[in-house]
Amino acid sequence: SQTIGAGAQRLSETFFARVHRALAADFGPAFPIESLNAAVSGTNARASFGAYRRTYLRFKPDLVVINFSINGDLEELRFGLGKHLRINRAEGIATILVKEAVLPRAGRKRLGQRHRIVAATARQYGAEVYDLDAEPGPAVALRA
Repeated sequence: SQTIGAGAQRLSETFFARVHRALAADFGPAFPIESLNAAVSGTNARASFGAYRRTYLRFKPDLVVINFSINGDLEELRFGLGKHLRINRAEGIATILVKEAVLPRAGRKRLGQRHRIVAATARQYGAEVYDLDAEPGPAVALRA
């Protein structure tokens, strides 16, 4: 729901638009980017993999940004992220995993175990992680 734009008043405020702007700024004009929002509200990492493999890989992306933390149970998150990252590595696709920002502070505590799974899976497969609550760099632009 975050990625699809839930809660935003304008398209420019959506998580998707913010990610696009941050990546465009990071890469600069020498490497123009196109972004495709393939989000499905309420899905989880495991459930999304079939559609990703059958449909979205046909776009031949150079980079995929994955934003899964909230939906599904912990095993679905671990399993689904691993599937996405294995196929991306095999296809030569760079991947950024996102630790979602969440308010209020109590929500952050609830996501702690999920964020640890995201970080561990990223380390295992050599993916980048952007923590929207803490990391410097593009993540700061995403929160702005």
